[in-house]
Amino acid sequence: MASAPAFAAAEPVLPRYFVLALAGFMGMAAISIDILLPAFPAIRKSFDLPADSTRVSLLITSFFFGMATGQLFYGPASDRYGRKRPLMVGLGIFVFAGVGTVLSTSLAMMIAWRFLWGFGAAGPRSLTLAMVRDTSVGDSMAKTMSVIMSIFVVIPIVGPVIASGILKVGSWRLVFWLPIVFGFWMLFVGQVLLVLARASFWPATWALVSELPGARGVQMGRMNSLTNTGQI
Repeated sequence: MASAPAFAAAEPVLPRYFVLALAGFMGMAAISIDILLPAFPAIRKSFDLPADSTRVSLLITSFFFGMATGQLFYGPASDRYGRKRPLMVGLGIFVFAGVGTVLSTSLAMMIAWRFLWGFGAAGPRSLTLAMVRDTSVGDSMAKTMSVIMSIFVVIPIVGPVIASGILKVGSWRLVFWLPIVFGFWMLFVGQVLLVLARASFWPATWALVSELPGARGVQMGRMNSLTNTGQI
């Protein structure tokens, strides 16, 4: 009977902090959408719109357009510059655009900022999938994605509940601050994650994943990591 490939057998299990961080990156877009829905009536009232106005739904539409546009940017950028720089850029845009949305004085301004917000959210969302593929294969990849998606599907349930609670004690602008604070926290987590990963988790691999362009660098990093540890 043929034995399993040495490369597949040698794949390590991803650290929990790494998987949880990836789940957080994946959930940033979801929380920025679902937490907004209960605030629609308050936003209409704030901008003197009719109670049945659908213009506020453009806050969601523009966010999706921003995400779609962003994926066209982050994919090639991550292949060219590695995962680290586009991820940090996306997180920075996410936080910056979120603050711009909160400080907007008109619905049109909010819609424009929401487009940029979605553009930023596309970074961590798309790069999460890329980093899972970079750092795992086979059963390890399946387990990682199952954990990430399990956390991801909870957000649409929990987000509106949290927003409703916030609206009982504060304004709709306060609702927007929650994903902004979360984004700022993930920006910090992203920096710490890179340090921890570089120091303890596949140092050779992560150096190439975060700094070198393209899938070739990723595969080279995997092979170097296994070679350095005597596994191949």
